[in-house]
Amino acid sequence: MLLSTCFIIVAFLATEPIAPTARTRYPYWQMVEDVVKQIESQPARPLSINDALRTPGQEYPFESFRHLRTIDLLRAAREGAEVARQQEALGISQAEVDQIVLKNIVTALEYMPLIIKENPDSPPQSSAKMHFTDSPPSKGDLDDLLIIIKNRDDDPVLRRFLLERSVPGLAPPSLLTMSLPMYFQSRDIEFRDTLCAIASHPGEDPALQVDAIDVFMKYILDQYEAVFKSDPKIKALLESGQSVSYTSATDPDALGLSSETVTGLRRFGSRMNEFAEFIAGHIGEGSIRDERVKARTKEALEFMRDNIFGVDKTALAEYLAGNAPEPKNIFPMAPVPTEPTLEPPAQDKLIPVELPADGGPPKF
Repeated sequence: MLLSTCFIIVAFLATEPIAPTARTRYPYWQMVEDVVKQIESQPARPLSINDALRTPGQEYPFESFRHLRTIDLLRAAREGAEVARQQEALGISQAEVDQIVLKNIVTALEYMPLIIKENPDSPPQSSAKMHFTDSPPSKGDLDDLLIIIKNRDDDPVLRRFLLERSVPGLAPPSLLTMSLPMYFQSRDIEFRDTLCAIASHPGEDPALQVDAIDVFMKYILDQYEAVFKSDPKIKALLESGQSVSYTSATDPDALGLSSETVTGLRRFGSRMNEFAEFIAGHIGEGSIRDERVKARTKEALEFMRDNIFGVDKTALAEYLAGNAPEPKNIFPMAPVPTEPTLEPPAQDKLIPVELPADGGPPKF
């Protein structure tokens, strides 16, 4: 009897579900947090001897992250943001919670550039296919980053954190600000598609749209200026101590720019044209977009018109006058169902069957 009772108790305990904890609900964030706490609690390591150079070499804490993957740290950043958002239930202000979210994101992603890997065999992926799924496609670490930046269901602080570090000069210097711009240049088409989607989507966060416009302008202008400064005549002027701005390239003949330089400038001017078409709807007649987005859009279009060679000034004037073009659709769309029809089904793929004249079986 006692044995039977013990067996029943053990069986009951074995089938009793385990209550979820922070560790089971947020495993990636907990893993990163544990590593960080372990690093912070360790005493200062003594200098080790480098066998190759026979000189002291310092051991660094990021070695503890070597076993992780980029997607692990991105998931940790997501979970860290979610954990921080729970502070809102305690009455903490939105600004304070955002700071906690940012702190957790920095903790999770601080050493990501040391483990990020790009898959050279990964083919370019169009923006329309890079929508978020529960299992991000394994097409390289950069695709995972772009998916988070574009995904409107992710925490806006996380998206802005990555977006502002995708080009140099918009965020304080760090490992990410040094590495992410280089990575995203290798995904130029997808990166520009992502920025266009964020900057133009009618349901996007206005603050993120302003950031996307800033990032796109900086991204293209940096390349535009590099082409301008690589021209032989401009190089000579700069070496002689003269100050020459890329904004003077609106009249390339007056500067005597080479045909290669003009072609390069026109290429980036064309990309500005495309971006202008995406964002012009923000200041179109009857637009109800956020005033910050309207102001930044107008500022960007005016800058293109006045300072960039190769842009369509006529089109920009129309946009600034409130005549926005038809919006482009670069977002995933469900297939349109075919309408029912009374027409008989097509017969072109049926095998003709010859019926014998004597009424016998058909001949195939």
